[in-house]
Amino acid sequence: MSDRRRFRSGLAWLTLALLLPAHGLARAEPAPPATIEAQAEDAAPAGRLDRFSREAALDLTIDSEQAPDGTSTTRVVIDTRAAFDTRQDRLRPDYARFLSRVGIMLQRHRGTVVKVTGFARHTRADYNPVLLGRRVRAIQVFLAENGAPIDQIKAQVRGVDDYDGPAGTADRAATGTIIILDFSHG
Repeated sequence: MSDRRRFRSGLAWLTLALLLPAHGLARAEPAPPATIEAQAEDAAPAGRLDRFSREAALDLTIDSEQAPDGTSTTRVVIDTRAAFDTRQDRLRPDYARFLSRVGIMLQRHRGTVVKVTGFARHTRADYNPVLLGRRVRAIQVFLAENGAPIDQIKAQVRGVDDYDGPAGTADRAATGTIIILDFSHG
């Protein structure tokens, strides 16, 4: 047999060996996550969001609660004065880093829905409803552009009377400087 023929024969056997599963591999248990990143992805959403905010050097309020029906909600309060430049709807880099990680998380966890809500009292002189709406929309679009399926992102602007966030931030919500991200999963 010529060298060329032996080479082709060996290549064919090698290809066949690589394509056929080894005995018992189909029933093997998946390997545990090997990296810290992979382990963190298996953690609760509140833990991931907290880690993302620390990595982006943000001091965000993140709360979680469990409903009697087994669903859980994680709430992140974003101060628009920190997330956006004055009179702008473009995210600052540290918030963009945080939200890009959130977008990837939403892509991986199809059962999680995020509701982006801006709050304000419409009678305040320092309230700009158009700017608040553009900022809420900017977060929604940013998440979608960074991997989150658009059907998992809801966006709205509500009156401060509908505000149910942390009590200490109700005054800031009245001025349109609070946007809340509510993550529902379960």
